[in-house]
Amino acid sequence: MNRFRRFVTSGVGLTFLVVGATGVLFQFFFKTRLLVQIHTWLGLAMVAFALIHILQNWRSMLGHLRDWRVYSLLIPAGLAIWYISLQPHRDGRREMAGRGPRTEEGRGDGNFRRENEGGGRETAGQDRRRGGRNLAAKLSSAHADGLASAFDTDIAVIVTTMKNAGLQVADNHQTVLEIATQNGKAPEEILSYFIPRTRTE
Repeated sequence: MNRFRRFVTSGVGLTFLVVGATGVLFQFFFKTRLLVQIHTWLGLAMVAFALIHILQNWRSMLGHLRDWRVYSLLIPAGLAIWYISLQPHRDGRREMAGRGPRTEEGRGDGNFRRENEGGGRETAGQDRRRGGRNLAAKLSSAHADGLASAFDTDIAVIVTTMKNAGLQVADNHQTVLEIATQNGKAPEEILSYFIPRTRTE
């Protein structure tokens, strides 16, 4: 029993370290498909280990819950998680209201409409620019090998060209956005390697 208890405790600690490390990588550095799989499955394992750990130490847990200092930590943490979880819902309501999501690169759809309430002559041009941004966003979410196939280009040649330019490419199944984030580049710059007429030689 003691061996199993130590195994569960070690499992909680090890899975927490891996999940925490991959989470930091995703937030501040880069993300790959393999790391996402590791993060997801070890996250589930961590939940399972944690539940078993709680059951093994249920009486001690009840004793801790009688201490008011525990709540002084749990309540702020819970409020922070609740606030962060509301952000996607706020973005969704903003889009439904016609204001568009807040972005660092441009203005939302609501600003576009306010600028063109009078039906100005620039509406068509702005529509084309917005369509171009939407297309670039969709292409940025495409996997490198699939995008190369769509443009009838050789993914091996593209990857070699990017590496010769000093870019890091983990594998051919990375998305354009993942490669751009990993190298600190704009997705449009990475896309230029895939489009035959503008690809860097």
